[in-house]
Amino acid sequence: MDFTESVKTCLQKYIDFNGRASRSEYWWFVLLTILLSFIPVIGWILRLVLLLPSLAVQVRRLHDMERSAWWLLLLVPPITVIGVFVLLIMSIFPGTPGYNRYGPSPRQPQQGMGGYGYYQNPGDPYSPPPSTGSYTESPYDASLPDSLMEPDPSGRQFCTQCGIQLQPEARFCTVCGTAVSS
Repeated sequence: MDFTESVKTCLQKYIDFNGRASRSEYWWFVLLTILLSFIPVIGWILRLVLLLPSLAVQVRRLHDMERSAWWLLLLVPPITVIGVFVLLIMSIFPGTPGYNRYGPSPRQPQQGMGGYGYYQNPGDPYSPPPSTGSYTESPYDASLPDSLMEPDPSGRQFCTQCGIQLQPEARFCTVCGTAVSS
């Protein structure tokens, strides 16, 4: 995800505290807010306007690392300085691969997904994507309706651990190393 795509995504999801945000999405938006702080007066007004999108992307970044938004309590005044550094250091580390309790990985586009792992179903934007191919052992599959569990007509296969699409003749997942069952 590049700078413009990251800023566009963060501004479109300015009040979306659900789902996950990739490191690039988060850090490009942090760079924007830092650059705006160097502009006198107008920069501070713009940073104030970007406060809610900044909180939303921070929450989604915490979700990517499978952490609760309660970690933002580190920003409460008595421990603000320490809390800022703790949250920034935590945001450096990669998120959990594949699905976690907050949704699919934002790093790789997946079956039934829009760009960067965001599920785009107008009726239910926060539900996991349909299970297809050999990807049938996810704990999220139990809650999916039977109509969403139809096999993929193109014959694509997905990793049972991390959910990314596998190469046609793959024997193991190149991301997590899980052996592919035939």
